[in-house]
Amino acid sequence: MKEFAAQTGGRYTYVDDVLNLQNLALAFSSIFDGCDNFIVNGCKVSGTTISDGYIYINGKLRYFQGATGCTWPQYIYESNKTESVAYASGTDKVGRNIYGCAIGKSVPTVLDPLTGAIPQYISISASGGKQMKDALFGKYALVLDPSAGTQDVKGIVNFLNKVNSKGTIQTEDRAIVKSGNSVGQIFYEGTNLIIQSQISNGPVYKIALSNDNGFLFSINNNAIFSANGQLVSFKKPIASDSGKFGNIKNTGNNLYNDGVPTDSGSLYVNYLGYNGGNQYYRNTYIGNGKSGVILGIDGKTSLATLNGQLNISGSQAAGLILKSSFAKSNNSLQKIVSWVDSSSSQVAYIGYNSTTDKIFEIYNSLANISIKGLEAVNLGPVIMENGAKLSDKYALKNDVSLEFKKYAKADGVYSTTDADKRFAAINGGFSQFISTTVLKSTLRSQIDAVSMDDVIKKVPELSKLLSDMASTEDAKKKICSNIGATYGGDFQPKMKDSGWVKITSDLYVRQIGNIVSIQGYVTTIHSNTLFIIPNTIDPPTYAVAFSTVVSSYSGQWRCHIDANSRNCIVDYCNNHGVRIPFSITYMV
Repeated sequence: MKEFAAQTGGRYTYVDDVLNLQNLALAFSSIFDGCDNFIVNGCKVSGTTISDGYIYINGKLRYFQGATGCTWPQYIYESNKTESVAYASGTDKVGRNIYGCAIGKSVPTVLDPLTGAIPQYISISASGGKQMKDALFGKYALVLDPSAGTQDVKGIVNFLNKVNSKGTIQTEDRAIVKSGNSVGQIFYEGTNLIIQSQISNGPVYKIALSNDNGFLFSINNNAIFSANGQLVSFKKPIASDSGKFGNIKNTGNNLYNDGVPTDSGSLYVNYLGYNGGNQYYRNTYIGNGKSGVILGIDGKTSLATLNGQLNISGSQAAGLILKSSFAKSNNSLQKIVSWVDSSSSQVAYIGYNSTTDKIFEIYNSLANISIKGLEAVNLGPVIMENGAKLSDKYALKNDVSLEFKKYAKADGVYSTTDADKRFAAINGGFSQFISTTVLKSTLRSQIDAVSMDDVIKKVPELSKLLSDMASTEDAKKKICSNIGATYGGDFQPKMKDSGWVKITSDLYVRQIGNIVSIQGYVTTIHSNTLFIIPNTIDPPTYAVAFSTVVSSYSGQWRCHIDANSRNCIVDYCNNHGVRIPFSITYMV
């Protein structure tokens, strides 16, 4: 680099001296090579005014003379031209390149005459434009106070020590936190804000936040928990020492109303249905922990089924209350306790069973009824037999005693001698009534009795086996007809026997006369037709059924055959696919 030097005595100035000065200026401006266009100094914004100053655009330092009445944004752009000077040859030629600038609301799109390209520019807003410390120093280092409030850094910035920030740390990509082989990230995935963590090569734990889905927690992209404005959903079991939903709390083995500080706190089970409404019925089951139902309530029929004992304790006199929907004055009042067999056929009941009266009934269709007390059974106010009072059918003790008193007076009592003459002895028989005027035949006619001779003539003897009654063939046939027997050689057809007929590989049927028996094994199915009786076998005249408990699973299974039908239909099944013994016998 050449520098201008002058000593005493006067010195000529040469073109070379000018070139040296120009090279020195160009060398100085080369410091800014690669920098964005920027303001060197001045160009301050105050209201609608921009002060004068120096700017750097497209590799050249330029002077800006300032501007007033600005509306934002404004653009200071390069405006270049050439200038002619007189040469020794006597002609004017280009002697200077002038690099200037201008300002406007937009940047010209016409190619610059000196650079042959669209003019470059600096954008000026109400807060100013890019300064030298941002374009030059901010290119190579972090500036403590960038003029625009922000700074673009290319490449990766590595801080070897802790970074403290009193303001917001902002990224348009993702924030990554590392510790050994563990990596944590915060980033946007579409419209979802993702918080993700993975330790070594373990599971990827992810939290997603979005306007559409709310909060979503997943492990290896498998959803575990989600929450939005309408619903909190868990895809895995919840383990908690206690929990509370509304007024209902669950702690340990207790489920109770914890939120109502009065005696009216309630706990409803299946009170509401689908979507919290009442469109569909709901069933309720309470089990024994081994896939068995102890208490089942059918929502549609309001039928409660108890598989076990019912122990009612308490100080109340009425341990069990059956409430009717009618008043006691209404004959339609009905409510009974009913006993049924394994096929749900009623065998006994106690209660009000009629809609025409208010009679309380005790009924048993299988055997008699026994009522026993420790010492006695007190029935009152009166006892009836087949609708008639016993007091109307039999003499009461008091009435008999009263009548006897009417005749047991002293002036009407017979002596023993008179009584023996007037009254018959109990052990004297009928002979004491026979006299010369009262004959045996007379007594027999009074009681419609026959004599021994008449008996011998008219009554057959057992030892003769009816031979003394059938003296002719016609009489014999008449006797056989009277007792329903076949006479002599009359043809009696042989009773029908179908033999064992196969229904399935393990099930057979046989009919002998009007008796049909189905025996063997079946495999339980859930519904529809189990088997069909062959056409060679008569169907049942009345409906028959079969039910069992599959002991290996405590499951229940039941089927039936309708009257005059050959199809065996499954009624109920909560355990199928099990091979069980099967037997039904019926009459046709």
